[in-house]
Amino acid sequence: NETKAPWGETTFGLPSYVGMRNQWGVFGNAHEGIVTMGVLLSGALLGHDMTRRAVPGSPEPVNLVRMQEAYFAQEEGVFLNRIGWQSGGSFWYELTPSILAGALVAAYPGEETLAEKWHASCRRWAEAARHLWQINDFNFQAYDLRKKQAVVRRWREPDAAAGLAFLMQMAHAKWPEEQAFSNETRHSLDWLSAQDRNPNYEFLATFGVYAAARCNAEEGTHYDVGKVFGWCFEDSAVRGIGPHLKDPAKSDGWGVVNGRWGDCDVAGLVGVSRGALSTPKMRGGYAFAMETFAYAWPLVAAARYDNRIARAVGKWMHAAAHSARLFYPDQLPPAKQSDWAWASKHSTAIPYEGLMEKNNRTGEPGPFASGDPSNQGWGPINLGIYGGALSGVFGAIVKPTPAAGVLALDTRRTDFFAKPSFPTTLLYNPRFETAQVTLPAVGEPTRVWDAVANRWIGDAASDIEIAIGPDVAVLATFIPARLKLGFEHGRLYAGNIIADYSAPPPAPSIQKYGPTTKETSTP
Repeated sequence: NETKAPWGETTFGLPSYVGMRNQWGVFGNAHEGIVTMGVLLSGALLGHDMTRRAVPGSPEPVNLVRMQEAYFAQEEGVFLNRIGWQSGGSFWYELTPSILAGALVAAYPGEETLAEKWHASCRRWAEAARHLWQINDFNFQAYDLRKKQAVVRRWREPDAAAGLAFLMQMAHAKWPEEQAFSNETRHSLDWLSAQDRNPNYEFLATFGVYAAARCNAEEGTHYDVGKVFGWCFEDSAVRGIGPHLKDPAKSDGWGVVNGRWGDCDVAGLVGVSRGALSTPKMRGGYAFAMETFAYAWPLVAAARYDNRIARAVGKWMHAAAHSARLFYPDQLPPAKQSDWAWASKHSTAIPYEGLMEKNNRTGEPGPFASGDPSNQGWGPINLGIYGGALSGVFGAIVKPTPAAGVLALDTRRTDFFAKPSFPTTLLYNPRFETAQVTLPAVGEPTRVWDAVANRWIGDAASDIEIAIGPDVAVLATFIPARLKLGFEHGRLYAGNIIADYSAPPPAPSIQKYGPTTKETSTP
């Protein structure tokens, strides 16, 4: 974008969907921050330097990360989803860009001006969070930052409390001297924890799981992580047939899909189990790529702070990683998707926005890959970067192991602004028999602690063999053998780094490796 408005410099954006020829007519509305920042975050998680990226038409590498400053709306004081937008429309669309911007700041600490704008954005949202806490109500559609008032027009998004808690927690980790961020983390979590109806509107509730788990682990609070975790999978109480109709008797079953559609396993995908596709005859489930990929970001990271959810996270990720392939054109027969003609000619790397339980055109059993553009009449093709922008979250977290069906999940890869920690891998065995898993050495003599079973499972300088029982999870923490161990306030330390936030009292299994006195020197 060479117009340089309103940022003052050249920027760029990625189109949300294939084939929308009018999307460049007004550049400010042609692309979305959630998509563009999501793609850059995926690139960063996969090890690409998005600050020096070769792009067509430029003789020199381009800093695409810095260009995300264009999504910062000066009058609003926050990052928004489109250049020139205003707040007050949707919490989800207006909080997510700041969450993504924070992740980019964490991934690229040298981008100081981006960090400054994110700092300002967090401060502005802290003011909004404090206002909502003062009136003891986060159950609104949005917040108008200029008017400083909560907004309800057609629906409500109470999981904004979870998104605000996560954003404030990120900001406090970055700027611990600013107590307001810590205060608003707690205020948001306090309100969220007091709810007795599932507030999950899109995917922000998953960030509430992480915020609650980390707050409990690091600050000794007692938020009910299990309750918030359950909300992410169970039927939402704030969505109806169509997300903007809130008759509780007509819930669309927003949450995590179970079982099979047609002859395919679809368990683990995020979406609705009984949505309104067009007519009652064709009504059925509708799962979405973006939300499925996004769920993994906070949930896998949260397992390191609260190992009680490790098995459930591992089980869900096994199912989701298997089922998410169905969003991609080369994973379904041509008759089971809406746009095979384009995909077969150009690319099968761009996913469909969603997967439907039935063919919404014929009513035939699915799964049927499709999306909102053609179904709602505002676009010709249902393939889009919108759905796949955060696919790099799966790509960075999920690794195969030699044991069939057992995935190795990196719990630290999306744990932004975390305190020093040790490599921690979540393994879940979905099989009916014990799985023998080989994990590669991490470069020095290491002992491996399972934070789920509270036991040592390895002690070697080479590859480590682990036996995992059926339907069992292991949270393998790789601790350098040179470090002394200690136990204090229910935590296992190695050197001055916490290896397990909920370890048992000192026992022979821990003492085996040395003193149980906390060491304060830097390892």
